[in-house]
Amino acid sequence: MIEWEDVYKVVEAMAPLYVALILGYGSVKWWKIFSPEQGGAINRFACFFTLPLYTFDFTAHVDPFQWNYRFIGADAISKTIIVVVLAFWAKLSSKDDSHAVAWSITSYSLSTLTNSLVVGVPLMKAMYGQIGVDIVVQSSVVQSIIWMTLLFVKLCEIEKYLRLEIDRKIERKADQDSRRKVLLNHGIHGGLTSKKKQN
Repeated sequence: MIEWEDVYKVVEAMAPLYVALILGYGSVKWWKIFSPEQGGAINRFACFFTLPLYTFDFTAHVDPFQWNYRFIGADAISKTIIVVVLAFWAKLSSKDDSHAVAWSITSYSLSTLTNSLVVGVPLMKAMYGQIGVDIVVQSSVVQSIIWMTLLFVKLCEIEKYLRLEIDRKIERKADQDSRRKVLLNHGIHGGLTSKKKQN
C-alpha cells in the first residue's frame, strides 16, 4: 500500500527538476528573459558539458561485479521485443521505407532510451532508496555503452541509405524531365515539318 509519506518523497524529489524546467521554458517563451538563441546556447552547454560530467560522476562509482544481471537481461529482452514490434510495424504501415525506418528509430528512442539519470535517480531514490539508484545507474551505463552505440551506427547507415534514395529520386526525376523535353521538342518539330509538307 502506497502511503502519503511515499507520495511526498516522490514529489519532493521531482519538484526541483520540474520547477527548473518550467522556469527555463517560461523565461524563453513567456517572460522573454532569454532569446531563443540564448536558450539554444544553454541547451548546448547542458548537452555537451553538464550531462556528460553528471553521467561520468555516476558511472565512475559503479562496480560492474555488483551489478544486477537479471535486471540488465530483462532490460535487453524488453528492448529486443520493442525492436521486433517496431520493425513489424514499419514493414506493414508504410510504403515509403525511408519514413517508416525514421519513425521506427524515433519511436525506439522515445520508448527505450530514456534520460534515466536526471529523472530516474531522484525518483528511484525516493521510492526504493540506494538499491533503486544502483539499478538506474546500471541501466544508464549499459544504455550508453551498448544501446546508444548501436542506435548511432544504425542512424549512420540509415542516413546513408536515405541520401542514396534521395539521389536516386532526383536522378529519376531528371531523367523523366529530359525525356519529356525530348518528346515535346520532337512533337513540336514533327508538327512543324508536317505543316510545311502540307503547304
